[in-house]
Amino acid sequence: MSSIITAILRSTVGLLCDNARDSAANKLKDGDLADEKLREIIVKDLTDIKSKLDCLSLKDLDSSYSFLKEGVELLNLALDESNEDQKASEGPTDEAARVMNDTASGILKGALSLPQPTQRLQISSNKRFDSAQDRFKASREAATHAFNNKSLTIKDQIMACKLRVAASILESGLEDPEAATTACLSSLKELHGLPAIQEMFAVFLTGGLKSKYKKTERLENILSVLFINHALYDFASKYSSKSHYLFTWPGIKLKDRTFHPILNTHEIVTKTSSREAFVQQLNRVVVDSRIKTATFAVNSRGEIIVLDNDKITVFYSTGESKVVMLPKPTESNDITRRDKDIDVDVAVDSNDNVYAVQQCATYDKNGSRKEHFVLYVFDENYNIKHVSALDFLDRKFGNVNIAVDKNQYLIMLTNWNTLVYICENTEKLKFQFIRDGDNIRSLSISNNNDIMIVSDDHSAVQIYSTEGNLKSTIRVPEGHEARRVAFHHGICKIIVAAYVREQSSCFLLGYSETGELENSVFFRKGDGWRMNIKSHPSGPVAVVVRDTITII
Repeated sequence: MSSIITAILRSTVGLLCDNARDSAANKLKDGDLADEKLREIIVKDLTDIKSKLDCLSLKDLDSSYSFLKEGVELLNLALDESNEDQKASEGPTDEAARVMNDTASGILKGALSLPQPTQRLQISSNKRFDSAQDRFKASREAATHAFNNKSLTIKDQIMACKLRVAASILESGLEDPEAATTACLSSLKELHGLPAIQEMFAVFLTGGLKSKYKKTERLENILSVLFINHALYDFASKYSSKSHYLFTWPGIKLKDRTFHPILNTHEIVTKTSSREAFVQQLNRVVVDSRIKTATFAVNSRGEIIVLDNDKITVFYSTGESKVVMLPKPTESNDITRRDKDIDVDVAVDSNDNVYAVQQCATYDKNGSRKEHFVLYVFDENYNIKHVSALDFLDRKFGNVNIAVDKNQYLIMLTNWNTLVYICENTEKLKFQFIRDGDNIRSLSISNNNDIMIVSDDHSAVQIYSTEGNLKSTIRVPEGHEARRVAFHHGICKIIVAAYVREQSSCFLLGYSETGELENSVFFRKGDGWRMNIKSHPSGPVAVVVRDTITII
């Protein structure tokens, strides 16, 4: 329990610092800091924030901060007392115990259930916990007063919103993350509704003479607004229940459209020279030139796996990355990798095993050249498990798209070929069936283990059983062209990236499992070919645009 609350403390203080990977996180290496030490660093971060607020000389903001700091210190006392009581007892043995034993450095998976362990904390230190919540409430109220002060500069109003969101999360998020998220979303709507916010985004995105003035200040404010959104989205995704806010997240109204602070972050990132520094502050965005021409997948930990020529690159949520070379498929040293203009693919199963398909050319002793597709299988730690040739794939099929179903069968389709292949994860072909065309198309696996494939004419998504029977066809709206498809296991929705030619824009469409269109949100300008979307059975979904990947 202590670790969960410490993790929330870390993220909320990081919110105020405009840094999800705050100083506490940067000092934390593989769990080598105890929760108590981590909380000491958090309090130091709060002191650094105080020095910034002192420069503002604003009564309500200063009061809000003071109440927040008092609440954090009281919460730390409650945690210390709870830990002492825990050591004196036999210790919990149920699921709550396993949650309580998480280290603060661990990445909490999925939507965690906080009420039960929080109730245990209240039993052992109810008075101090209640006092802390009272301070957080006072902090939220003071921040609300400050936000509604029309004489404040927009920078100060953004700071007030940060304090308001952080206090709301600490006030009610420990017991009721859903209620805390709802309250914070209300604050975000008010922030996004400010004319000054809408104007600064419009000026930055459209350019022109006005954009040349106060560029640094405008960019700082924009990045702060984006950071609040990403920090709250991260909290909601980790700690709230099955409700998901991708399609209903409050946007920022522009003249011709609505800017989505999560989905459209790439528009800001690509227009600033400091994008690497900004992206380092976010847990859900990866920017790297290696992404542009490569294929990718996402695992349960939110790590991005990029396949590029003869290697895979793993991008971690910490901002770090590592490269894993593909082993040679035979013992011969006379092997060349596939040409860079030939697409291959990578996928991840429910156990985080990684599957990469590569086209290779080998030469025998006589110099004869043979092209073939090779399957590489890595475990969840990126150690090689298996290498084998996919002899059932003709070498003329240059492009390959793959997915992995719940039975760990590989689903493959290629261009210039109407067949869909289903094979075991050790390359043995199990079954094949015919689809509606021979062009390379996007595919994904549904919650029911069905195979979803974009139709050859881009008018629909076709859903097949693993036996190859066409179960249903989901038509996209008139004027839309389906380009990519992925199943969002976290919210049980079919996500379709569709291009609208008349608007020269791409939209993300959200369909129910039965095929009803429920939501549509603008994603980007352009034809949609330079974007892709992939999902993982545990919930993470990643969208790539050029060199930027966002986990949604």
